[in-house]
Amino acid sequence: MELRHLRYFVAVAEELNFSRAAERLHIAQPPLSKQIKDLEAELGVRLFDRNHTRVMLTDAGRVFLDDVREILEQTELAVRRARDASSGIRGHLRVGTIGTMTLMLLPKVLPLFSERFPEIEVTVQEMNGDEQVLALRRNDLDIGFTGRILVNTNGVERLHVARFPLLVAVPKTHRLSTRKALQVEDLADEPLVYLSARRAPAYMEWVRELFTAAGIKPHFRRRVESLDSLLSMVAAGYGLAILPKANTSSATDRHKMIPLAAGKAAFDLYAIWLQTNQSATLRNFLEVLRSQAEVS
Repeated sequence: MELRHLRYFVAVAEELNFSRAAERLHIAQPPLSKQIKDLEAELGVRLFDRNHTRVMLTDAGRVFLDDVREILEQTELAVRRARDASSGIRGHLRVGTIGTMTLMLLPKVLPLFSERFPEIEVTVQEMNGDEQVLALRRNDLDIGFTGRILVNTNGVERLHVARFPLLVAVPKTHRLSTRKALQVEDLADEPLVYLSARRAPAYMEWVRELFTAAGIKPHFRRRVESLDSLLSMVAAGYGLAILPKANTSSATDRHKMIPLAAGKAAFDLYAIWLQTNQSATLRNFLEVLRSQAEVS
């Protein structure tokens, strides 16, 4: 049984006339009559009572008509949904982020994307950059937002979307807390609180490069698993922390955020996706993203 047989049946059932149904279907009447007979033979029931003067649906035909109409409607809906998905109008976009680093970007991009493509479901999952690359390769993500990546990035496209200046989290009681800005040299003898390799694999390398450029060896003291823990440790006096501006909370009564004057050093945020991903949904999202990115 093919869909065309069902369409032929509906046309005859609605016209109750083989000639008119054949004209409506743009086929000859004899082939139409044969297709209906073949359908009845396959089903093992009579769908029509017919003679030389009239065509009538049987009880089985009336029940079959209701079901066939529903089947054809569902088929047409499935075709439309597939075509919408192919054009990026309908579907699912899976986004990976490194947490608060994207709070200055995604709140601008996602509402615009949802406004243009309201039938796209967007899910956001927090994971570090290396995890994002692996998730892209497993087809668990469509696009990620991250900074530096340590794992192999062959086949990964990258778009520079934002650049964040650096800040130093300093306890309110610290001798540097009254400064308007700090140099890396000011941190030469200071213990540093830092994010773990699991939470931010490239973090220590990134901080170490800042110090190396200034000819200083950093003093890493306390490792933490979250941004909240990091700022709490700073506030408690365990050390200072270097963070991008977008990844920091406002100053509290226990710590301050002071700009770090480190030449051109900054944290660069990238969007990443697989070169082989030809999804129209991803393509549409990248178009919106490029319109809002600070750096292209």
